Amino acid sequence: DGDTMGLLMFYGSDGTDFARGASIQAAVDGTPGNNDMPGRLVFSTTADGADSPTERLRILSSGELVTGGLSAANGHLHLYADASYSGSIVLQ
Repeated sequence: DGDTMGLLMFYGSDGTDFARGASIQAAVDGTPGNNDMPGRLVFSTTADGADSPTERLRILSSGELVTGGLSAANGHLHLYADASYSGSIVLQ
């Protein structure tokens, strides 16, 4: 759980050298099993004045979208598709 499966890093020239501006990471999102590889995608961007990306959006193996943090309990927007409502998005 948590192992990186792939990573895309985006760099741009700041006039002196190349700085990392964003990244997309695929990681294991649970315990893998035989023919079972739960995965998540993590999208990160670098804020103005910063020198490394910060996580901004996560798509969990369950299909949940999490922004600004990892849980709704800390006051950040947490979206998920409720299986009982086909194609709907529920705000929590």
